[in-house]
Amino acid sequence: MTWLEFTIILHKSTRFFCIAASAWSSLYQEKYYWKYRQAFAKNIHFLEAVNRPYLYQKKYNINHNTMKTIKLLTLAVLVLLGSSHSFAQKAAGDKPTIIFVHGIWADGSSWTSQVLALQAKGYQVISVQNPITSLAADVAATERAIAQAKGEVILVGHSWGGFVITQAGNNPKVVGLVYVAALVPDLGETLPSLSAKGPGIDLGKYLEPFQGFVYLSRAGVKNVFAQDLPEKQQNLIYATQTPAAESVFADKSGEPAWKTKKSWYIVAKSDGSINPELERFMAKRSNAKTIEIEASHVVMISHPKEVLDVIEEAANAK
Repeated sequence: MTWLEFTIILHKSTRFFCIAASAWSSLYQEKYYWKYRQAFAKNIHFLEAVNRPYLYQKKYNINHNTMKTIKLLTLAVLVLLGSSHSFAQKAAGDKPTIIFVHGIWADGSSWTSQVLALQAKGYQVISVQNPITSLAADVAATERAIAQAKGEVILVGHSWGGFVITQAGNNPKVVGLVYVAALVPDLGETLPSLSAKGPGIDLGKYLEPFQGFVYLSRAGVKNVFAQDLPEKQQNLIYATQTPAAESVFADKSGEPAWKTKKSWYIVAKSDGSINPELERFMAKRSNAKTIEIEASHVVMISHPKEVLDVIEEAANAK
């Protein structure tokens, strides 16, 4: 084939390629069968060439060899279009689902900054609302979220939420654990027995038991829970807190997922609810990559970007 013949073929093929690409795009974007028919109707030349190639060949005065070349090149274009879209779908599907698990005296909205930021980056995100009536109940709530997720999962737990993700993290879909100023129990440990492994704190004097549940006082929110937040945010935390059933404090942890899963730990250096020395001990024991931030217990609220960076590191880890 001479360069002149190739140029002629390319010129005659251009219109056909555009029609084919237009038809493919229309077909893919339309969701229902009757719309498929409309899409085809708009691209009659493409149909004519595919279904009645000899008439198309005669109508546009295209010789046999040229028509054959056009069909081969068009097929290549369609294959490339389909492959590129499949690749884009796969790339989007590679992101793990991020599941947040809040602690005692907090709720799912504690993660608002991280949820919005991750959604904007294309992640599927679930923020679990723990009942905090028992460890088993909280793990069950998190397991439901894991079951909803498509593909791999990163669990992010704060405070008591560390107990929860340590158990729920044994699910095979979970590929990483992020502990945010969280409790990281070993087999058989309870919240009090684990807390006893670190220096004492003043949290206990701010607890308010009521009808079988334990609340945190307004002064407790201000002094040991969220001391680096503005008063307006402190008041919101106090008003929306999820209390813990008294029985929760006796629940024992099962086999820990951190023994087999990659882990990250954020130490809140000014934490008044879990002593920072205890946080460092738990991070080291779980062999977690450790990041320290000068913050109160609610570090995900006072330092949302730094916490987000750690979560994304976990999500992108190989």
